[in-house]
Amino acid sequence: MSRPPVPAPRDGEALREHGLQIAMRFVATLRTGRSYAIGNQAFSRQLQQLLDTLKPVLAEHGEALVASLDGDLHVNGVRLPLRSSSLKFLEQLAAEFQVREIAGVEFRAGLGLAELEGFMRYFLPSELYKGGELVHACATQDFRHVRPLEALPADEPAAGLAATAADETAAPLAWTRALQYARQLLGGEPGPRALELRHLKRVSQPLVDAVLAEPPGTAALANAPLAEAAGWEHAVHVCVVAIAVGRQLGLERAALSELGVAALLHDAGKDAVAGLVSRPLRSRGPAERAEAESHTLEGLRRVALSTTLNATSLLAMRAALEHHAGGPDGYPTFSREWRPAAASRVVAIADAWVSLLASREEGRPAPTPGEALGLVLGPLGARFHPGLRAALVRALGVHPPGQLVELDDGSIARSLGGSPDDPERPVVEWLADAAGAPASRTAGPLSPERSVRRALPRAEWPARAA
Repeated sequence: MSRPPVPAPRDGEALREHGLQIAMRFVATLRTGRSYAIGNQAFSRQLQQLLDTLKPVLAEHGEALVASLDGDLHVNGVRLPLRSSSLKFLEQLAAEFQVREIAGVEFRAGLGLAELEGFMRYFLPSELYKGGELVHACATQDFRHVRPLEALPADEPAAGLAATAADETAAPLAWTRALQYARQLLGGEPGPRALELRHLKRVSQPLVDAVLAEPPGTAALANAPLAEAAGWEHAVHVCVVAIAVGRQLGLERAALSELGVAALLHDAGKDAVAGLVSRPLRSRGPAERAEAESHTLEGLRRVALSTTLNATSLLAMRAALEHHAGGPDGYPTFSREWRPAAASRVVAIADAWVSLLASREEGRPAPTPGEALGLVLGPLGARFHPGLRAALVRALGVHPPGQLVELDDGSIARSLGGSPDDPERPVVEWLADAAGAPASRTAGPLSPERSVRRALPRAEWPARAA
């Protein structure tokens, strides 16, 4: 995941020297790995020497982020100098990153020999794993202290790789990046297009990282144009909500990534019936309604024809087919013995909340985020398992992202989602004080003496926040 820039550390000269040693040792390790099998004593010695070289930087900075930026190698944002003794090593390491279609590798404090050896099983065979596939393969193995860094899109600043993981802007950047990839893969004119799962994982993985971070990335929903979203944006919105619900259900990182891909493809068949789906439900006749509902079967067909059959594509096919199957009015109709996949149910409840925010009846505004949540839990509640409804509340908070609330002191704030410990007490962005004057728009959790008095209906939203 890309990151915002940070100033070079004061001890930049020392970091440059350590960085050179890391780069040279990394190259020596890769060279040995091509001559000896993983597990061989000679290769294990190289891995241990690489760990020893990393230790000073990990002890002081907590991470060693080795990245190729603008043609130069950097460690933690400090450019490594080009010297005759190290030039070949730096050029080879940059080439190793380039052939794998990644920007670099991040090492974190706590890295051990066994985890580094496991990582090398995926990093060394450059012909098998590249770009998003390599990132996803390593995420599937749940490597916690070493990971590849994806190459940035051409229009994204390369300096973004130089910041720390704890930076508060990491989630919005992950959100922006996911939207960039989704526009490329799912946007454009309606019609058939290739759906390569390895590319779609590049959309879901940053969102998984953002949701697992603190604060969770669902806060980005607060400022997302949910009501006017294009199809590819809707897919990303459903994806992040589904991942957040999956996290509350205890899914591991790899399973969350698979769930995210299924969520991205849940409406893969809507292009075929786009004109009908966009029309209000009341204006459709029985034949038109049946044709609009056929987008679930069309989605199954498109995913099946566009991908290689594997566990991920099967999950995506089922989500495309089953995400409207809950409740007495669900479709398509299955036998009594049929049970939608667990992932399909998670996608369904995420899609229900996101879709309600874009629903409009003549003469009435779209529901607020809080009202949409109330509809999912109330009138539509029979469609969803009670555990899913509880997980949705834990994922979004009682006052979901984007909901305007009035606090007990009369001030107005926008919810960024429930706090991890108490879904009833949202993290908020202050919009106006008790007198109605614009606030500084600072964001943070509610102080112990403050509480939410009520959620504001759409009619009471200030014009600048509506």
